[in-house]
Amino acid sequence: MTTPFQRVSAPVQAAPVQASLASRIDGPLTRSEVIERAQYWVDHQPGPYSQNAFSPGPTGDRKYRRDCSGYVDMAWHTGSDHWTGNLGNVSHEIARADLRAGDILLDAVNHVILFNAWEADHVHFSYYSFGATPVKKVPRASIKDSTIDDHPNGNYVARRYSRIVEDSPAGGGQMIARRHLGTSASRALEFVDNDGKGGVRTKYQTAPNSTWAGWTSLGGAGLEGVPVLGRNANGTQEIFVRSTDGRIMAAHQVAPNSTWSDWVDLRGDVVSDPAVGANENGAQEVFARTADGRIATTWQLRPNGTWHDWHTFEGAGFVGDPAVCHNADGTLEVFARTADGRIMAAHQVAPNSTWSGWVDLRGDVVSDPVVGVNENGAQEVFARTADGRIATTWQLRPNGTWHDWHTFEGAGLVGNPAVVLCRNGSMELFVRDAAGAVLNIHQVAPNSTWSGWSRLGGALVTDPVVGENEDGRLEVFGKTASGAVSHAFQSRVASAFGTFRDL
Repeated sequence: MTTPFQRVSAPVQAAPVQASLASRIDGPLTRSEVIERAQYWVDHQPGPYSQNAFSPGPTGDRKYRRDCSGYVDMAWHTGSDHWTGNLGNVSHEIARADLRAGDILLDAVNHVILFNAWEADHVHFSYYSFGATPVKKVPRASIKDSTIDDHPNGNYVARRYSRIVEDSPAGGGQMIARRHLGTSASRALEFVDNDGKGGVRTKYQTAPNSTWAGWTSLGGAGLEGVPVLGRNANGTQEIFVRSTDGRIMAAHQVAPNSTWSDWVDLRGDVVSDPAVGANENGAQEVFARTADGRIATTWQLRPNGTWHDWHTFEGAGFVGDPAVCHNADGTLEVFARTADGRIMAAHQVAPNSTWSGWVDLRGDVVSDPVVGVNENGAQEVFARTADGRIATTWQLRPNGTWHDWHTFEGAGLVGNPAVVLCRNGSMELFVRDAAGAVLNIHQVAPNSTWSGWSRLGGALVTDPVVGENEDGRLEVFGKTASGAVSHAFQSRVASAFGTFRDL
């Protein structure tokens, strides 16, 4: 079936926060990394403009031609030397109103500039250019000017790099909300929990990679589900939680890294915890299961905006909590488990658009699906089998069809797993055993096979959740039998974990 609704696009008003230079040549990279790379040639001028001269980018892994298209190649971290006439081979056209940090305005005959950020009026913007010496960041131009960077406005087409991904606290990709755990615009982790009295409380790092503040109450009444943290296009976090009578309640930061709003009733009549993902244009969308086993959704009419009425997909017989993730082309895909243990999936037919019918991915699982994204953009689904093992299926290529299920060795696992894409490009999976100890397994290389299990320890009675610190170190959280939140973290990227301790 398809769901007859359309989405309203709107641009992001600010460039994303800075990111570490984590991408590989021709690999996915975040908008913030594109801007960081572009700024590098502004701060470290590569030499005079020349279509026959080359200079290194910030990571030194290759040299790039010192002209406008070579500058875009450097910012996008491509492995080829493009010119304005073939940059379209690695990008797709978008509406000018949808321009975001790291996109380009391309005159295929003469010139290309790299978009940075809109001003509040969505008319004026800043951009980067290497049309002549020196490389420059232009602080203000108008999308209505007759010329932009000395070339006719009408010659430019807005385009988006095919491997760009939205800045995300969990290693790239459009923002997909996590249970309990979020990341502020400053890249500090935040843990949100039920307070045991029908409300919600929060605790956050006082600075990225740092110590934690005390608990702060966010109030609320009759909130019984697990809080889920999403993030708006403007960088504010938003909490979603189910009430005892099946409504979804939401509270958002009034500004990035700031205090929280009062609770807002998004209505609904659902029995599962919500899954939340950001559309390609930045508008958030919430999914949850109804009492009759169907999946319902509500979405922001525009990024940071108000919410549409709930819509229910055709097809019943679902159990547990749904999951949502993004494809490499920016479309969202929702996953749900049937009563007989199969995983079903439905995807948007285009970014910010309508939905396909349900596709049967098969399987024989008893836990909710958890979805990760490989470094190459291909999705991978994980779930637990009845005998306590973890099974997985993955897209054979980004946006593509699915491989048969594979089951990892090792049994005795309980609950739902958690997965994250690490800074080194490999995914890492976490799950607990019947004694509450956390075990993990990781890809031996990006988009590749998996290691054996390692034991992290701990004594958790809830499913683990995992986040990435600003410096790339992973941190695992869960609750113990006493109700305390316990966590363990890496001492450095891709290293062993320390012991669990109370948060």
